[in-house]
Amino acid sequence: MTVKRLVLFVSILCAATTAVVASRAETKRTVFVAALDTKGAAVTDLTAADLSVKEGGQDRTIASLKESDQPIDLAIVDDDSGNGFFAPAVLQIIQALGDHANYAIWTLTPAPVKVLDFTSDAAPIQAALDKIGKRGSVQIAGDQVESAIITAAHELTQRKSARPVVLLLALNGEGTTKNPTSIMDELAGTNVMLNVVYHSNAKIGLVTGDGPKQTGGRIEMIGSASALAGGVTHVINALQHQYELTYTLPDGVKPADRIAVSTSRKGIVLLAPTRIPAK
Repeated sequence: MTVKRLVLFVSILCAATTAVVASRAETKRTVFVAALDTKGAAVTDLTAADLSVKEGGQDRTIASLKESDQPIDLAIVDDDSGNGFFAPAVLQIIQALGDHANYAIWTLTPAPVKVLDFTSDAAPIQAALDKIGKRGSVQIAGDQVESAIITAAHELTQRKSARPVVLLLALNGEGTTKNPTSIMDELAGTNVMLNVVYHSNAKIGLVTGDGPKQTGGRIEMIGSASALAGGVTHVINALQHQYELTYTLPDGVKPADRIAVSTSRKGIVLLAPTRIPAK
């Protein structure tokens, strides 16, 4: 091999090595974010330049922002005391999201019972809708609501869902329970987004009250059956217009579980997680 060829070979080798090192140098992480205007409507023209990200208290570089086309795995927890109050809302959600989502439904009897496994097929969905109508009074405790939420969240994790979502429809709520802080920690480790639509009479506790904020979800209070469709519509709109925000960590920096996403645009409220898995 001539000296000229040797130099060329070494240059190519160094370039290849540099490319490999560069590919390993940074870690990319993706979170789902929605933006709302002052009327609560989804903002659909957000750009990466509008946002900033801190993880572990340090500024992070945004690599990309795009409207998400990832399929949703939606776990619905129906806390209705057995009176069928939320059956119209479940139908509304399925009609709106259609085959862009897979659906599972848990009812409380009072223990959590899955009446629909994850599917977008019409026949099992219709059979499940028949099971969440009026079916007799059920006494439900807050610990059972928490159990249903975390059970659904862990199942979504096991499915390796691309966009995992839990929606709690609550007439009773969580109230004061034994271990809400540990449930919040557990929820953060699943990377699942919790949304809550609750009746004004429901007893909202730490998980049901702060869980949506921690996970980037939405919480809606309704005062009557006539307001149910409007509250559910707000959740649907947020899901339909979520962004995938990808940012990078420098080489050697370990992922943290605390994140802060903010915007420089006025009049916009972001729905973004504040805690994510530290991995």
